[in-house]
Amino acid sequence: MLCLSVVGLMVAPIFYYPSYSIVSDRLNGKPSNFFILETPDKYFLESLSKNYSSRFLSLQETQIDELTISYNTNNLEFNGVYYRVYVSVGDNFPPIWLIPLLLLGISLSIPAIVILSILTVRRDIGK
Repeated sequence: MLCLSVVGLMVAPIFYYPSYSIVSDRLNGKPSNFFILETPDKYFLESLSKNYSSRFLSLQETQIDELTISYNTNNLEFNGVYYRVYVSVGDNFPPIWLIPLLLLGISLSIPAIVILSILTVRRDIGK
């Protein structure tokens, strides 16, 4: 069972995938450094109404990350209003089933190790 726990730790990252969302905060004044966003994507537009967008699985789905890197600022102007935006990374790890599986594996491994140790000692004493 201990092997199962170790295998679980090795296999679980295969199921890991980060998720992203765009967070936008409206600024009160004009920042000193900003860029003009002319063609917003659906995630940015969604973040305007809720302050954050729905989660997406690939940075290829939005242009905000590339724009903030290329302009070296998170401040932008859209329709005459200034915003500070950034991409938030959500962590979907560990899967909900991983922790109970690991605890089960460890709890079953301890008695198995004790029993095997006792049997080995008895065998060695009997020789």
